[in-house]
Order: sequence, then C-alpha cells, then structure tokens
Amino acid sequence: MPRYKLLIEYDGTPYVGWQRQANGRAVQQVIEEAILAFCGEDLRIQGAGRTDAGVHATGQVATVTLAKAWRVDVVRDAINAYLALSDELISIMAAERVDDDFDARFSARGRRYLYRPRVPRDAALRRESRSFLSRVFGGAVAPAVVHLLEQSDLKLTPREIEQLRAILESGEERDKGTRKQGDKGTG
Repeated sequence: MPRYKLLIEYDGTPYVGWQRQANGRAVQQVIEEAILAFCGEDLRIQGAGRTDAGVHATGQVATVTLAKAWRVDVVRDAINAYLALSDELISIMAAERVDDDFDARFSARGRRYLYRPRVPRDAALRRESRSFLSRVFGGAVAPAVVHLLEQSDLKLTPREIEQLRAILESGEERDKGTRKQGDKGTG
C-alpha cells in the first residue's frame, strides 16, 4: 500500500493541539476527516511530533498509508479542498510518496522550534495584543522586558523590538496619564 509524507502548515489557535483528543478538535483529527472525505478511508495519520493547544506549525510532517496509489498532487489538493470547504486553518503544503519504512516520527532527523511574540497585522487583533502586552508588561517593567527581549535568543528583528518597545511604552504613558487625572490606583 502506498505511503505518503505530508508537509503541513497550520494556525493552531482553534485546535486542542496536534494529537486527537476527547476534549476538542485536533489537527490530526481534522486531517483524518479530510482524508475520509477524499478517499473514503477511516485511518490514523502519524505525526513527527505534537504541538500543544493554540500552537502553530509551518513544517509539521505526517505519514499516511492509503489503500490506493494516488498522484501526490491529487492527495495534496483533495485534502486541501476539504480543509478549505470546512474553513479549517490547516494546509497540506506538499505530499510525497515515500518508502514503506518511512515513519514521520522515527525518520525525523531533527526538530526545530521557534518562539516569537508577534504583533498581528489585523487591526482588531493588533489592538487587543497591544492592550494585553501593555497591561501585562507595560509600566515600570517595560524597560526590563525590552532588555530581556534584546538579550534573548528569540531572533527578533530590530523593527520587532522597536514595535514591542513602543507598545510597552504606550502602556507606561497610559499609566502616567491616568495617574495625572487623579487615579490613585495601587500600581
């Protein structure tokens, strides 16, 4: 039976993580449902690793064995068509035929994780994230947070650091402005 390697990208926000779970929809489950819709096979795919709830992936690899040999572009496009019709935030970036002994988990040569705080491009989300960042890390701690970010291995660009600095300082200015107006808050 033909085995395929899937290269997957997803926004993990609405999912409980990669692995199928009883408490909500998982990325694995959604892809398996897409495969069922595509070729009528109720099966389990094997991921190279797992992600937690809300975590995104840009290069997740999974293995699937199908009963019928399909062209790789058909596998990719058919799964993506179901995902798109279902408004899922998952894409199969590539599909590739692999040997029977290929296993996404055990054949992996490495894993790479990147943790980056990001300011969303969408205006409403940007407003929410600015508000959250300035409430949590703003005020008196803002300079220390910026310093930690500059010294970290998060690989932030100078522009990203300046964006975060502006957000955090806006929280500090808001706090000063509030106090000037007579708010005697505790901190």
